[in-house]
Amino acid sequence: MPRSAKVLIVLGSMAVVAVGGVFYSVWRGIHEQWQSRLDRAEVIAQRQVGQLCDDRRALSAKVFFQGHTHDRNAGPFLASKLGYQGSDGGVPPLDEQMASGLVGATEIVKRMKSEDGFSDHALDAVSANWLEGLNAFDHWELTGDYGPMTIGGSWTFESVPMPRMVDLQIWSRLYLAQHMQQGQLEAAAGTVEHVAWLCYSTETLLGLTMAASLLRLERHAFEAARERGLDAGQLQPWTEGETDRLKYWGRHGSRFVHPTVDDATFARADRCGAPPVGRCAALTELAAGLAPIEGLVTDEPWKTRLAQRLAIVARHDDAQCRFALARAAVAHRGRPPALDGIPLESAYVGDLLLAVGAPDVPLSFDGGY
Repeated sequence: MPRSAKVLIVLGSMAVVAVGGVFYSVWRGIHEQWQSRLDRAEVIAQRQVGQLCDDRRALSAKVFFQGHTHDRNAGPFLASKLGYQGSDGGVPPLDEQMASGLVGATEIVKRMKSEDGFSDHALDAVSANWLEGLNAFDHWELTGDYGPMTIGGSWTFESVPMPRMVDLQIWSRLYLAQHMQQGQLEAAAGTVEHVAWLCYSTETLLGLTMAASLLRLERHAFEAARERGLDAGQLQPWTEGETDRLKYWGRHGSRFVHPTVDDATFARADRCGAPPVGRCAALTELAAGLAPIEGLVTDEPWKTRLAQRLAIVARHDDAQCRFALARAAVAHRGRPPALDGIPLESAYVGDLLLAVGAPDVPLSFDGGY
């Protein structure tokens, strides 16, 4: 073999080794970064679970969370009362009368907001009394019985139609304003609180957030009635701090069920409060978000932790949660749109995705919520 050829072979081998070394160094750096992120998330949860538990216990003492049954689903009743976001025709259409009423109610609410929030010259042009029909139900299921998530095939929370819960804010504001004017704010507030409960009972972050917004709306109506010298009866609305805590832990509670959290911290968070406020939504969001990549997570202890936490939502005898929606999310687990273009068959891609979503930024309690 000519000497020049031998030199080329040696140089080529050296190049391959060098490139391989570069790729290994890059991969090792990425691996260390995601390992560090996962470790930080675990430590943060350990440090802050006490605050979660303190607030959960305080909230769970509210009558709002006590003594509920799950026998009468509001899903069929609401199916034609609310529009759906992302609907492709797979859910019942919005009732024509409701659609027309929503347009009128929206215009009235816009004018009310520009005044004191609860008064308008055409306040009675559209009736919001249909909300009273919701008092006949004790929970709201988003699967089965005309729930928006009855479709087959695979799906994610990003790809299925979701009820336009924001419409309930419009109707509730109008309802409170109408009954405030009639001196019946206390009774109307009871109905709106029940609507808030139904939203919360969907076991979703969306529903929990809407519940907090409706309870805050009730307080604003109470304050408006007092300022105008109107009768508010014995109404005792939630304080601003209480609604803020509910919304805050709804938004951040899922970090304490994430697979980055060690078993002892998870167990503590899972038990605090009677009931543990926000637990059902947190585990449902976990199931919806991480079930699609369960088979891709290969590193321990995260693989086992994720499997164990998904096993919780698979049970039908949980003391606090129905988990019907969580089970549906697992059964129909689809590929999230955000993963398009990512080679999911690649080694460690599941661990990398888990690290990307790890809550590794400390929560701040300075100045309230």
